[in-house]
Amino acid sequence: MGRVGMSRKDFEQCTPLEFTRIVEKNNALEELRFREGWEQTRAQIISVAALFSKQPINPKERFPLPWDKEYQGKQAAVPKGTSSPDRMREVLGRLKK
Repeated sequence: MGRVGMSRKDFEQCTPLEFTRIVEKNNALEELRFREGWEQTRAQIISVAALFSKQPINPKERFPLPWDKEYQGKQAAVPKGTSSPDRMREVLGRLKK
């Protein structure tokens, strides 16, 4: 269905909680791709700036991004759901086809 690439059959077989988890994982993947692009941009900027600097450059100080402090000292929480791991593997296996 739409953005997550599920078939109608898979969608109809999902519980609301399963579908919510699938959408959350899809959103996390999109966020990761977005951040990865900005991290690459920061690396390029710092690489060029380093050519003209005699001192080491701290990338997070010189080119801060909104999420730099977001995860400092925190561990990601593991979401708990009612779906069985086997059921999720089955659904994800069909999504990859």
